[in-house]
Amino acid sequence: MKSSIKSILVLVFTFSMFSCSTMLESENVVPYKASIPVAKQADNEFLKVYLQPTEAICNDVIVVEVELINSSGYKHTESITSVNGVVTFTHDHEFTGGGYSVYFRNISTNELFGSTSFYLTQSDLEKDTFSKTVIYNNCY
Repeated sequence: MKSSIKSILVLVFTFSMFSCSTMLESENVVPYKASIPVAKQADNEFLKVYLQPTEAICNDVIVVEVELINSSGYKHTESITSVNGVVTFTHDHEFTGGGYSVYFRNISTNELFGSTSFYLTQSDLEKDTFSKTVIYNNCY
């Protein structure tokens, strides 16, 4: 009986050594999360969505992941740092009429700060800008 236990232990040990030694040095065991491009804000961009705090600024700086999705399948994601508690998302794209949604999430915890949805009509597209404001509770 003792020899069978020893055989099993030797097999397990050998298997673990073999499986570890076959892993390439360049392989990373820790999962990789792709970085999100940092937003470049411009005054002349068509869409402007503001994430506005409800009260005085409790957090000095927050970093959010902003995701824009439209009903045609277009998706854009970027990270933005707040300035005085306000996150300003601007985007210029070949906008077409239809439904759009914008989500603001905490980049560290993926907690949803706020979101908005809107429908762009032909008269909206003829304007220079289209803006929305989302209110969030920054004091927990």
